[in-house]
Amino acid sequence: MAILVLTVAIAGPLTIASRGLNEALIAKDQTIAFYLAQDAIEFVRFQRDTNELNSRDWLYGLDMNPNSTNNCVSSDGSATCTILSIGDTVTTCPGNVCPVLNYDKSSNVYTYTAVGGTIVPTIFTRSVSIVTPVCDGGAVHCNSLEAQVQVVVSWKDVGSVQHKVNVSENLLKWIYY
Repeated sequence: MAILVLTVAIAGPLTIASRGLNEALIAKDQTIAFYLAQDAIEFVRFQRDTNELNSRDWLYGLDMNPNSTNNCVSSDGSATCTILSIGDTVTTCPGNVCPVLNYDKSSNVYTYTAVGGTIVPTIFTRSVSIVTPVCDGGAVHCNSLEAQVQVVVSWKDVGSVQHKVNVSENLLKWIYY
């Protein structure tokens, strides 16, 4: 009887500690995913600002050029791409399936560079889509000077549970008067 009481007394705190550790790992992954999503949003904002300052189309480098490998823009959100802000690279996801991000241990950055050496695979996949024009609920009024940037970062945890962080922001084209 004493062994049973001792076992229950030890098992309870161990279970609580195990759950706490698991929740901490999920929170860590959610934080990383949010920062990866925000990084993509900031890149699109930077691209818009740079284009406007250089008198180019405001979505240049992200736009719907069918001969380009950098198509993130569509009117319905169907075009998805990867963004590598460090390398200033935008690439269409083949078949709208984006590759997994890798992590470079030597420079501490996320990358799409092939695994090897100091570059290791991660659990995160990031996809970016830009919808323009932005329309109201009934598609009656559409604004071609507005774009909705949608970033989804997804991953599976140790228990193969799928998680997702969605970040969305509307950007406007600069207007000169």
